[in-house]
Amino acid sequence: MHIKIISTIRNIILSFFTVIAICSIVFVFALFRGIEIDSIQIGKLEIQKLYLSFDKRLILKAQKVALSAIDDMGVEEKSFELDDLYELREIIENLLKYLDYFKEIYVENLLVDGRSYAILYVENIFYVDIPELNIATTFEINKNRITMDIKSLNFKDYGLSLSGNIDYNIISKEAKIDGFFFFKSDARIFFNANYFDNSGRLSIEGYSNEFGSIRFLERDFELKNPPLEKWLFQRVESSSLKIDSFSLDLNIKEPKYEDLYSLKARGYVNNPDVLFDSKLSKVKAKRVDLNFEDNVLYFDITEPIYRDKKLDGSKLEIIDVLGKYPHLNLDLKIDNRLDRDIQEILKRFNINLPLIQHSGSTKSALNLLVDLNSYDTLAKGKFESKNSDFTLANLDFKIEKSEIFLENNGTNHFVEIKNSKASLDDFLRVKLDGRVEIVEEIFSGNAFIYDFNISRGENSVVDINNIKSDFLIDFSKDFVTLEMKRFDIFATFDDENSFELKSLSKIYDHSEILKEHKIESGRAKITTQEFETFKIDATIGELSYPIITKDKKKLKNLKVDIEIEQNLTYIKAKNQEIVVYIDDESSVIFINNHDINISDQFLESIEGKEKESGKLYLSAIDTNIYFKDRFIASDFIDILIDGENLYGDIWHKNGKMHIDKNEKRVEINANNFGDEFVNRFFDKKMVRGGVFRAKAKMSGELTKGVIKIENSQIYNLNTLNNFFALIDTIPSLVVFRDPGFSQEGYEIIDGFIEFGYINDIFVIEKLYFNGKSVDIEGFGMIDLKNDSLDLDFQIHTVKNLSAIINTIPFVGYILFGDDGKVSSGVKVTGKIDDPKVQSKLIGETLQAPINFLERIIKTPFKLFGFDGNSSKDR
Repeated sequence: MHIKIISTIRNIILSFFTVIAICSIVFVFALFRGIEIDSIQIGKLEIQKLYLSFDKRLILKAQKVALSAIDDMGVEEKSFELDDLYELREIIENLLKYLDYFKEIYVENLLVDGRSYAILYVENIFYVDIPELNIATTFEINKNRITMDIKSLNFKDYGLSLSGNIDYNIISKEAKIDGFFFFKSDARIFFNANYFDNSGRLSIEGYSNEFGSIRFLERDFELKNPPLEKWLFQRVESSSLKIDSFSLDLNIKEPKYEDLYSLKARGYVNNPDVLFDSKLSKVKAKRVDLNFEDNVLYFDITEPIYRDKKLDGSKLEIIDVLGKYPHLNLDLKIDNRLDRDIQEILKRFNINLPLIQHSGSTKSALNLLVDLNSYDTLAKGKFESKNSDFTLANLDFKIEKSEIFLENNGTNHFVEIKNSKASLDDFLRVKLDGRVEIVEEIFSGNAFIYDFNISRGENSVVDINNIKSDFLIDFSKDFVTLEMKRFDIFATFDDENSFELKSLSKIYDHSEILKEHKIESGRAKITTQEFETFKIDATIGELSYPIITKDKKKLKNLKVDIEIEQNLTYIKAKNQEIVVYIDDESSVIFINNHDINISDQFLESIEGKEKESGKLYLSAIDTNIYFKDRFIASDFIDILIDGENLYGDIWHKNGKMHIDKNEKRVEINANNFGDEFVNRFFDKKMVRGGVFRAKAKMSGELTKGVIKIENSQIYNLNTLNNFFALIDTIPSLVVFRDPGFSQEGYEIIDGFIEFGYINDIFVIEKLYFNGKSVDIEGFGMIDLKNDSLDLDFQIHTVKNLSAIINTIPFVGYILFGDDGKVSSGVKVTGKIDDPKVQSKLIGETLQAPINFLERIIKTPFKLFGFDGNSSKDR
């Protein structure tokens, strides 16, 4: 630009000097008279509307002066070199000598090689107006110095003006320039420059006043770097700005574009609004300090705010500002929620963090390197959160502490999460270390599970504590999935969240409910919306419940639906044959068409739990009970268990058993049970017909009671069979044979058994059967542990014989005694399955004469109503 200006000045001076020389010829003729020449042409010189007059000094005016070819006038046209300044000095010296004679010179239109100039010289000021610029200046020659005082130099196309001084030393070939640029706005750029002709080096330094904006330059200055042009003219607005200092070193002789890289500048912008991207909101700040050095423009931002988010400590650099590959290097410091506003910034640069923060704060340090040509972005960042609420896709969780590292280096695009302590509602608290693949939208790593609990009250479905497990979170869809490989847990978080427990055996040790009910195999799917109510679809491999099938098999692959809400749990088998309701105070169990096996193992498993549990209601239809290998037939069961108290009824046909248990004792009252109930209880067909009643009372380990029988027949017992085998071997016992007491069975009109039971010892305190033909009395003991018995029975006469004899007064007494019966003792010992039956017939035979004689002696007393055994009678 400077070369062009000097060359223009040279041509103007030469042309002007030529015009002066020609005009001087006619000057003599019009020294005191004004001369007007309409048109004159001398060779290649054409002048129109020439006016020449004298007023103390000459006045020269011309409307048009045309020089069609300067080289034809003997002036060699060549590119201007600064070595020609000596020649320029001589030209200027000669020009100034001539100009002393003129008061005013004005050429309205000076045409040189097709270019038009306007020239005015008045009062020692030289004015030149050309299409590109106009200049007002003075020249001064002082020995070897040329001084040019530029009053104004206006660059028309740019709205830019220059005012200053040029002082050139012809000997040292050094020029000093100082002045200022000013624009149409209030901007002023003050500078001073030094030029060294030997090296061609031009050194410029300067500063500016505080002015409003450089936006006014956008129309006039077209930069070769569109991204930089956007940043200078479109992205930054401010109330005022100032250049504190700038410097630039150029080589004029061998100019290179890279010389512009020597530019250094410092300044500031007040109250800027920075638009990082057209799709983002503006970043506002109190001030931005600018520093341009090494082709990098640094922004040091004071109190930056994006929307209502503080970005204190954030910095911005534009790298390779003047080059072909400008990059924006942005250091974002954010101490605020990682909410949608901040995510908006990240997403604009193709960084999709899957997290949205709703509360708490996150310290974010994010570096973005953005190619301003392609907007490809490299990113690296660290996010530290404490006590915050986040959403991952549509999954809400809390962060106690978290460190998140982001990296996008062009090849890899991932987020590393370290030492992140998170909780999901009240059921999951975990520390995560893993990696988020941003493109695939997968988060995988290791989890230290402090607490993973899905429960109702104190009963946990899943309760995992202080255990490590691999995990995989997939948020590539509209919902989030979580896989915990160690426990075969697959969770889906959507409008309806679900937890699929693929193998209950893997969480058995971490589930109170599974351990309590000994569910060691199966699978379950838990669904919930708000983590307050749960639905469970489960397939249970094998239940520890005493519930069994009708063929005495344990329940396997039982499919159940479970609903849990606050204080209520509802369990229903798919076939609805088992239904359970559980709340904080009670449980209700309904069973249909299944049996109950109450074993010693089951009783031990529930021992002591009565006090911990609330009330338990059991209602069962067509449900039999196996109690310690005994079968209790039942059509309907209704039982209430309240702590250690139990009240219940068991019905079978016309029979009803009532059970009343408290902490100290158990009472059982059974009435009107039939033979089917008894036979199934003893797992043996041993009675036909009849009605059975029983009462029992258990206190501690001792049980005492009575069993009553009416109108029944006992048969198919080893004891009876062995007894009849004994009768066949002893002819004297044939008297006991009778249709009501035979191999077909023993018919009983009524009878009872008074018993006691302790430690597997069944003691028959008194047994009395009133049979149709034979009565039996007895006592003894049955050892269930050793499977043995020791019983003593007294069998009385065949009733039809004694009934006839007893009709004869006193004959029955003399023959049979007070009871009028023939009796025989029987001893039963040995094993229950094969007892030994022994008769006491020999001892009874020896004793019979004595008893007979005694009854003869006592007969007279009986006649008079005296009992011979009484001392008073004697």
